[in-house]
Amino acid sequence: MKGPSAILTVPGLDKQLSLTSDQRTRIQYIICGYAEELMPFRLRYGHTMLQKNRASQTPEEFQKEQDALLLVITEILKSRDEEILSVFSASAGYLHHGDL
Repeated sequence: MKGPSAILTVPGLDKQLSLTSDQRTRIQYIICGYAEELMPFRLRYGHTMLQKNRASQTPEEFQKEQDALLLVITEILKSRDEEILSVFSASAGYLHHGDL
């Protein structure tokens, strides 16, 4: 699932949207900022998937942790996507990741 970040990863899409250099830079900045924020949650999610049969955790506890991690990851991605889309809105101005 790429969402608005596909603007920079799908070849030619940024040109079809007539993005300015400033807009491309701003979107890349947003994507990088959120990638750093997402990293520990994605690593933990993957780690717990690999350690699914840990003796220290019941299947219910495992599922509860996975659900919680997925919720956090999803909310962070939603925030990232909203901020990327704000780049296109003249009235929204340029929001900075730290300003949210």
